[in-house]
Amino acid sequence: MLNARRVHCLCFSYKRSYFHLRASRCLKRTLLLLKFDEGLKMNLQELGTVVDIDIKGSLERFSNFEPMYIKYLKRFLTEPTYAALKEAIAAQDFKGIETQAHTLKGICGNLGFTTLFDMFNKVVQAVRAGDNDLALKLCAEAEPEVQKVCDAIAQLD
Repeated sequence: MLNARRVHCLCFSYKRSYFHLRASRCLKRTLLLLKFDEGLKMNLQELGTVVDIDIKGSLERFSNFEPMYIKYLKRFLTEPTYAALKEAIAAQDFKGIETQAHTLKGICGNLGFTTLFDMFNKVVQAVRAGDNDLALKLCAEAEPEVQKVCDAIAQLD
């Protein structure tokens, strides 16, 4: 965790190096992550630095209408499919896991969450291949990423 004093020291030392341009990009990312950790509001472009999201491709799917895209990003927070996936996991219902993971794969693909899309795609493939233990493991690995995305969207302005 960086604090404001550490960020100030980084800023001061980077200004003196000839790698100023590269360092200033690193500093921007560090400041955005610090802003994310403190729970401040962020815009759509800043969201792209915190989570793995294809903003450009997703905006094209939404006809470059940013307010509608943001509206659907925020709807991801209340999406009941992830809760249904967790219920299916608890019940060891692998048909339900496949169905919910496939739905989440489509939602994440449309919203541009590339990492989540890949994770849920692997879950679907594992269940279809009959590798249920791998599917459960992949679902457990996806949970922190889902939480990270939800936390970031909650701070979207």
